[in-house]
Amino acid sequence: MSNIHNQTDILLVGHVTQDLITQDIQDGYRLGGTVSFAAITALRLGRRPTIITSAAPSTDLSDLPAEIELVVLPSEQSTTFANVYTPTGRVQYCYA
Repeated sequence: MSNIHNQTDILLVGHVTQDLITQDIQDGYRLGGTVSFAAITALRLGRRPTIITSAAPSTDLSDLPAEIELVVLPSEQSTTFANVYTPTGRVQYCYA
């Protein structure tokens, strides 16, 4: 992993996801995934996080703070979820 900066003090491995705003992909998405939120939390706590993830080249990761180092393994698709909230709770759909 020669791409990882020497200053990294917490390494996070997992999927940065595309979370659809609605079930219609045309409505757009927000950046999601536990690894994203964990890295942001670590950064706010004074750590120097690096994320190792897999995503399609077209996935916009610019919502992550620039201080978070990314190692992105290329993929044909990015992990994509739709979260639908109902009176009885959340229903989650995984599209990719």
